[in-house]
Amino acid sequence: MKKKLLLPFAILLLFALAACGGNVDPKALIEDASNAAEGVVDSVTEQLSETTSEESDEHAEVQFKTACDPAATVGIPVPTEAEVMVRFVNASGRDLVGVWRDTSQSPAQDTEYFQLADGETYDQETFDGDEWFVEDEDGNSWEYVATAKVAQCVGLYHHFDYEGEAPTENWAELSAYYHTCDSDAKQSPINLADATMTDLVNIDFAYGETAVKILNNGHTIEVKDITGNQITINDTTYALQQFHFHTPSEHTVDGEPYPIEMHLVHKSLDGNSFAVVGVFIAEGAENPAFAPVWDHLPREESPAFDTGETVNVANLLPAEPLVYRYTGSLTTPPCTEGILWSVMTTPVEMSSTQIDAFTSISLFEEGINRPVQPVNEQGLQLDNTP
Repeated sequence: MKKKLLLPFAILLLFALAACGGNVDPKALIEDASNAAEGVVDSVTEQLSETTSEESDEHAEVQFKTACDPAATVGIPVPTEAEVMVRFVNASGRDLVGVWRDTSQSPAQDTEYFQLADGETYDQETFDGDEWFVEDEDGNSWEYVATAKVAQCVGLYHHFDYEGEAPTENWAELSAYYHTCDSDAKQSPINLADATMTDLVNIDFAYGETAVKILNNGHTIEVKDITGNQITINDTTYALQQFHFHTPSEHTVDGEPYPIEMHLVHKSLDGNSFAVVGVFIAEGAENPAFAPVWDHLPREESPAFDTGETVNVANLLPAEPLVYRYTGSLTTPPCTEGILWSVMTTPVEMSSTQIDAFTSISLFEEGINRPVQPVNEQGLQLDNTP
């Protein structure tokens, strides 16, 4: 896929917004609805789609993030005449139009379904695999393909970057929805030092195999749409949604970064909270556990694709269960706070060749890490008992 120019906005993790009305998809009238969805919690994963117009520098790549803050996902209604309900949330600064593409016809037919003003949301019934396009008045169009999850959420946000025209220090100025990025209260990442030693209950990891569905969204490489993997922390169970990587590491230990940091992103089963497990990656021996992912690293921005392989997520973790624990934030806009962080104290190893395979990706060469934030109210703890 060819490189696109940066658009003034991109689609990222959703900030809290209120819900509004819904509509019934025409496909509800089609008899074949045999693949009814199971579960009610949407994945914290991305569906990347890129469109462009060579006629204007304003047209460029856009990302869909099928994840919303808990406040926005609460109250997504159960579909009554279709398989799934998708909540579209507009925080882009522009008025948008939602279009359903009927691929059962030849050629495919587009039907306008809803209009969505900036700051509003819309609940739309649809089916697993249905194609939706959200368009603005300038003709930009972003595709979203519904998954099998009963409740899904799609948030549209302003573009951000780590350097260039939208660097980390300017995130809060990019959009009214990014104001939390300027908070000094409980932001992430932080320098892991001067922690309070305590006996934390070990994380109960229930990890195993998952399909490797991977994408490069220009900000990271992510394995998405994970099912059947979860953790339990202090009697709360969180389902693993996706994992992705930063270089150099976002968290530091006594001021020192690691070459890479992996973030495993989880959502509680009730949909009301997130927990992230951080794993440092240090240079050392070759690590075959990562091969199903590393063998398919997309070096350019790309939509998600299924590699046909599986990875055992448990094998990506260090043997030592000790962690740093604190309450922080997302490390990308909108920098939502209230995220439970558990950063494992022991790194896993990768060979220099494996590390270079990631860090040499041209989009990442200048770094894809938010600098450490002030340590104020996070309450950093360090587990001192295995």
